[in-house]
Formats: sequence, C-alpha cells, structure tokens
Amino acid sequence: MRKIYQIILFALFLTLSYSNSMAQTWQQVFKTGSWIDRMVFSKNTPGTVYIVLDSIPVDIVARDFSFYTMFGYGYRTSTDNGISFSDPKLSGYYILDIFEDPVNKNILLASGYKMGLSGVLKSADKGITWSDDFVSSPATYSILKFSESKANPNRIFAAAVNGTYGLLSSDNYFTDCIFKDSIKVQARDLKISRSDNRLMFLAADSKNENGVWHSKDSGEHWIKYETGLKGLRVFTVQPSTFFPGCVYCGADSVGSDGSSYGCGIYMSLDTGKNWKRLALTGFRVFSIEENPYNPKFLAAACDSGGVYFSGNYGRYWTSSNSGLPTGSSVRSVAYPYIVPDTAGASIYCTVDNKGIYKSIPVTTEVSDLMQNNFSNISIESLYPQPASSYANIIIKSNLPQNIRLYLSDLTGNCVKEIFDGFYLDSYQSLNIDTEDLTSGIYILKLEAGAAIINKKLIVNK
Repeated sequence: MRKIYQIILFALFLTLSYSNSMAQTWQQVFKTGSWIDRMVFSKNTPGTVYIVLDSIPVDIVARDFSFYTMFGYGYRTSTDNGISFSDPKLSGYYILDIFEDPVNKNILLASGYKMGLSGVLKSADKGITWSDDFVSSPATYSILKFSESKANPNRIFAAAVNGTYGLLSSDNYFTDCIFKDSIKVQARDLKISRSDNRLMFLAADSKNENGVWHSKDSGEHWIKYETGLKGLRVFTVQPSTFFPGCVYCGADSVGSDGSSYGCGIYMSLDTGKNWKRLALTGFRVFSIEENPYNPKFLAAACDSGGVYFSGNYGRYWTSSNSGLPTGSSVRSVAYPYIVPDTAGASIYCTVDNKGIYKSIPVTTEVSDLMQNNFSNISIESLYPQPASSYANIIIKSNLPQNIRLYLSDLTGNCVKEIFDGFYLDSYQSLNIDTEDLTSGIYILKLEAGAAIINKKLIVNK
C-alpha cells in the first residue's frame, strides 16, 4: 500500500512539474554578465541575430546619454536564432545599433562609441572584417537607430542623441552626413510605416521638443503635433501596418524632483496629430515592436514591468512574465523573421545584466475570440422614429476599425455622408442632422470591412 502511495505521489509530482514548465512563458536562451541593450534580427539572412553589449550599463532614462566606459565589448552574432553566439567583434567599441544595407546585402553598418567620440563603422563582407576606424567624422553625437529609406534606396536615416540635431541622413554610408536642422531633439527611435512607406516617425526626447515627429514624404519634411503628448518624453514609436494612420509610442515624464515616471503606451489614429493614453500607466516603455509578418501581434519592453503583449493590433495589452527574473529591467523586445502559426508568435527580450530570453508562442484571449470576427460591430439604437430635425445613432464595436456611415434613399443613392474614418470607441453616440432632408424613408448604412448593416430611418417634417 505504501508503495502504491509513493507511486501516486511521484506521478502527481511529475504532473505538477510538467504543468509548471508548460505554464512558464519565458526561457533564458543566452546568459551573459554583460548589459545587452539591443538585439537585431537579420532580414537578409534568416536565423541570424546581432546583439550589442557592454560591461557597464548606459543610463537610457537620462536625457543626455552617459557612457560610463571609454571602451566597449562590441557585438556578437548568432546564426541559430539566439541559441549560441560568436566571440565578440569590434571589441573596444560600445556598439549602439547594427544595420544591414537592403540593397548591397554584404554591407553592415555599426554605430559605435570609443574614447569619448562616436561614429559609424562599415563592413563590406557581412561583418567578417570591419573598417579600422569610423567612416564618418568622429563626433560627440551618437546614433541610436538606423533606418532605410523606401523612396531612395541609397539613403539611410538615423536617430541620434547627445548632439544638436536628432535626425541624420546619408547617401554614402555616413561618409557625409546631412542634418535636419529643424529637428533639434534627442531622437531615440525611428520607424517607417510598412502600410505606407512614405510615412516616417521619430521618437523625440528633449526639454523643449518632446513628442513624435512624422513625415509624409519619405523624410523630406517633418511635423510635430503635441495634442495629448505635450510635455511627455517619448522613448519608442511603432506605426501600425494594419491601420493606416495609427501609431503607438512609449511615453515618460519627469517630476519636479527629476525623477522619471512611466506614462505607458499612447496611440494616435490620425498619423500623430492627436494622442490618447492606451495602456500601462506607470510603466516606462523602452521598446514597442510589431511582428513583421502578422501585425496583430505587438510586444512592449516595460522596464521592471516585464513584457506586455497584444494579440489584437494593439487595442488590448496583457503581461505574461513567468520565467523572467523578478524586478529586472527589460530593455528591448524583438520579433524574429518567422511566420507565426496558430499557437501565436514567439518573441525575444533583453533583460538588464541577465541575458536574452525567448517566449513560447504567445497569443491573447481577446485575439482568440476576435481574430476571425474583426468587424464585430452593430447599431444599438436609432431614434427618434420618425425624426424631424435630427436622429441619434449609437454604435457598438469590439475593436477599432475603419467604418463608413451614410444615409441613402430607397434606390441606394447616398444622400448624406455621416462618418468615414477610423472608429475606436466601444460605444459612440452620433447625431445626424436631418433638417435638409425631405419627408420620407431612408436607409442608414454602416459598412465595416465585409460587414454591411442597414437600418430604416423615417423622416417626417
């Protein structure tokens, strides 16, 4: 009997151990005593990933980046999606970003810092050998993020800090630099919209020019709007591929005592003109990334808050941090160039002084419920009936989406446009002016994706 009891206990132990291992979201895939500030997955070579690291952390929250070491640990390369890494390359340099030329795929650029000066290093053989020194003139400013130009294949843009100007560009791998003199900011991030490659977004952190700058003409002209973001620092920016004009950013503020207070994720639905807080109040958001193959998956690096996920195009966010070291700062997130399957999308994150962690495929309950029913929208009420001078309509939607709302006559001709654009709110009440309509029967039409909803409206003067 005792033996049977022991067998039962052992089986229960195995079951609990298996359940716990399956429930754990994150596993460490690379351990290092160094600080890993960024990892970059290769677009040109599947499975290749670069990590940039150092022995002393950079205070990425400070407005002026302070490099506490004169020399750095360079970068390492993995060819198996982060399972194993090469010995350090460019040792002696503190590397901030790695960039693959989308035209000449043998060329790599690295933004580096050494002995008080910064610049760009170049490799013509995929990182096997590098230039002996900076190809650009050594400077005090440091490039944090490179970005290709879709309009000009020879042009490369860069977001920079610790200088007068935050936006740089070059047509010859930064041997010569062009500064956008209207953008005097500390630029922390730079992204191009995949839904409209003319759209570019710049995350700005400066005492007088915080916020998100955007360009609608591939970087020629830039505009900054402040509504909803005034006075807030911006660490990261991510345009949505699925929703044209929709963009997310991670915001932060500084108190009167100089302390940093995370303000979470903000969203704009009109290409950055107006912003509203979406989620994660109280967290500093250092990085927001969208899956390169399926834009419904997004992830955010939230400092000591860990990693937050969205499986429904950024509308809802949830954390799943089991397996991550408690209280450690998550500095960046990155999606590999792997197509997600039905189980979701895996993501990597870098944890301060702990190494690299990889998640199991992650989705969300909200996404599971709605991914096949995105146009879940309805007209809740339309009153009064009959209407005289106005009618009121209440719309319910489970997710943000583009809708068109209009009135037609009985032959189908549009007689009044009411709304045509991006709809966010779960419930919204709209008034329809019917003063200019003659008495009769009209059809209120709501179009959202493949869904078309019709409601009869009677007008009686």
